[in-house]
This record gives sequence, C-alpha cells and structure tokens, in this order.
Amino acid sequence: MNKKKIIISVLVILLFVVLGIAGKLYYSWQLEEYAKWHRYVPSNEFIIEETESKKIIKHKGTRLTMEILIDWQIEKEEESFLFTSPDFQLYPETINYNFPIFEKGCAVAMYVSKEKKVGVYEMEYNDLQNQINWYLESPEEYNEFYSDKIHHDDKIIEVNGSYAVKHAYSPKENHPEDESILPGEYIAVKIPKNKYIYIFETYLFSEDKERCEQEFDKFLETVVIE
Repeated sequence: MNKKKIIISVLVILLFVVLGIAGKLYYSWQLEEYAKWHRYVPSNEFIIEETESKKIIKHKGTRLTMEILIDWQIEKEEESFLFTSPDFQLYPETINYNFPIFEKGCAVAMYVSKEKKVGVYEMEYNDLQNQINWYLESPEEYNEFYSDKIHHDDKIIEVNGSYAVKHAYSPKENHPEDESILPGEYIAVKIPKNKYIYIFETYLFSEDKERCEQEFDKFLETVVIE
C-alpha cells in the first residue's frame, strides 16, 4: 500500500513537472510568435521622467530619447504615443481622415516600427534607406523626382545626426472638390536606423497650424537616436 502511494506521488510530481515545462515552452512559443509578427514597440516599455520644465521619454532597447514641454499631455495607446499641447481640442466630427484632426492646439504622434525579415516591414525599411542613399549620392536628381506632383512630396532631412524621410500630404489639395475635407497638411518624419523605423507625425489642420509646425520642428530637435 505504501509502495503504491509512493509511486502515485512520484507520478503526480512528474506530471506537474511535465505540465510546468510544457507551459513554459508554450509561453516561449507565444512570445516568439508575437515577436515574429508584431510590428510596433509597446508603449509600456518606454520610461517617462519629469523635470521642472519638460518630460523626457526614453526607450533603452531602441536607444531613443525625446522631450516635450512639461505642460503637454501624454496619451498612451498600446503601441504609440500622442503628445498634445494644453490648448488642444478635437473637431467634434471629421471624415475622410485616418488621423486625429484638431480644431485648436497641436499634436505629435510617435511610434517605433520593428524591422522584420518578412513582409512589408523589411521593404519599408529598405525603401526609406534607399531614398536616403539616393539623396546622398545625387541630391539634385532626387529633389527633381520628388518635386513632381505625381509623386509624394518627400524630402530628406537630418534629425540630430540621423537622416530621415519627411513626407507631407495635403488631403484638400488632392481632393479639392470634396467640401468635407479641411485644408491643412499631414507630416510624417521616418528615420530608418538600428533596424527600426522611428516615426513622428503631426497634423496641421487647426487654427494654430503655423505654431504647430514650429512646435513639431522644436520637438524633432530633442529627438536623439544613438
């Protein structure tokens, strides 16, 4: 009887050990699958520090640091940030846009895309890098091509030692007949570096769009990628 109890106890212990190992392997497999297909760096990995005058946002893994003024608000989504000025105010209703439109104030969105060896991610990274290389090799030819209305209005800029593709898009200019579209401009700055794409966006549709463009430029001056 005692022998049977011992055998049963041993079997139960072995079963728990096997289940524990299987659970760890399954969890590791889930993490691998998540890392394989997931595109953006989670926002909860970023560290936010505050001083008397500013908020400093850091991410150790991507070696990214940036700053906003202390009175700006930070809205965190699962994989992105939205930084908004104290006076920002959304339009009650807007259509034909896939980004926030502000009636007042300024906003900057930020997210980091992981470079992948599959799908469009590697293609996007390589395309951005190829644009930058083309500009560095032949700036006149590059500027002539991208000044054409048929193509995107892209420019190559430098952000604290890192080359970036700056893309500007005006929905109203592309669809002047649509009265529901507000005049203004969407701007995206993309930096391919360290096998990541660092993306910064702003939306110049509010009554403060001239100030907001200046605020966006000031924000980019704080962006450092080691």
